[in-house]
Amino acid sequence: MKIGRIYNFFNYIIAAILIYNCQSIWASGLNNEVLNTVTYFILVASALINIILLLTQSKNQVNLSSILIDSLFIIVYLGLFIFFSTYPNTKLFALRLLIVVVLFFWLIKLENKRIPSILISYWNLMIIIGLISLLFWVLGSLFRLISPTGTVESFWGAFDGIPHLVNSYFNVYYETQSVNSIIGTFIRNTAIFTEGPMAALNFSLALLIGINSSSKNLVLKNTILVFSLASTFTTTGYIFLTILILGHWIDRLKKKNSFNISYLIFILPILIVGSLLLIVLFNQKRIYGSGSVDVRFDDYRVGLKTWTQHIIFGTGISNSNALRNNMELWRMGNPGFSNSITEVLANGGLYLGILYFGSFFKGLLTKDGLKKIFVVMTFYLFVTTAFTYNYILIFLLIWFSSFSTTRENNNEIFSIEAINKE
Repeated sequence: MKIGRIYNFFNYIIAAILIYNCQSIWASGLNNEVLNTVTYFILVASALINIILLLTQSKNQVNLSSILIDSLFIIVYLGLFIFFSTYPNTKLFALRLLIVVVLFFWLIKLENKRIPSILISYWNLMIIIGLISLLFWVLGSLFRLISPTGTVESFWGAFDGIPHLVNSYFNVYYETQSVNSIIGTFIRNTAIFTEGPMAALNFSLALLIGINSSSKNLVLKNTILVFSLASTFTTTGYIFLTILILGHWIDRLKKKNSFNISYLIFILPILIVGSLLLIVLFNQKRIYGSGSVDVRFDDYRVGLKTWTQHIIFGTGISNSNALRNNMELWRMGNPGFSNSITEVLANGGLYLGILYFGSFFKGLLTKDGLKKIFVVMTFYLFVTTAFTYNYILIFLLIWFSSFSTTRENNNEIFSIEAINKE
């Protein structure tokens, strides 16, 4: 097998684990600790193999001393956080994250591409997941032309640890959520994820990668992701699409340095329809929902209140108990958390928050308009969705922090093309 194929194979393994780890229904069970541990070690092994492949395929002289110094800083900084943390469950979890951070840092620095190959692999896998989910959603969930092949237990949002049954189609598509509306109840497309917002999160991130890509059949691939995102029927997803279309349009106008009426004719109806859908969805959530809007707003209050109790180092990574202690009785039936921005402050305080906010800020300094859109829209997801410690966000933050603030550097330190020719 050629070295390039080995490299790409492990990129897809890593990308698949990023998807698995980001609230897939397979990873979210209470009894999946063994599977989650196995996938973690596969991730570490795959990353190490690709780092070795990159190091052995030098195109130019790489500044290894700089990478080593930066790695040492990361280890010391996060190591001190682990040392000072008083929450017992934090130490092992944070240590695992620290290893992942260092490995991702090396992969991104050594490859030095405009878009890391792992993200392209993630994008391609999400296109396949989107296509499969649309097929089963239309034929199964909407029109019932095909029937579920079984059920699985889902512990996502389980009350008192009691799981609920979820319809499964060959274990590649799951009916995890329904939507109540004035026209009745119908199933959201949640693909392989635990709920609509989590499916919307992954489709959104894949779409951001897609608009930065120059792949063949780009329009078709991104169209699949747009329809997949739209079929989640989430307010977060529709706001994302509306802002993304507007931002992409503005970026195109800035590049052309002129106003093109054809863009306005195409974009304006989309923005109007998107805005109307948002209004309808928001009102239906208020009328027919189960208080999800109120819970989401309350999460910001809970997160900020928890943070003020431990401003510097927070309460500890993954310490959900500290957040629940500040929740009022009216929402005890829905103790889950729905945003990352106050969770990282509550769990990690200013000490950890600096790394997150600093990475976003560094990303915004790029001169690349599409990359800047990527950073802004990821920050929007960071504010509205809980994926604080998922591998995909960690990878993106490290990538953002590596952006050039002067001009785009397309010269790779290590040539993947050279690897593919081996």
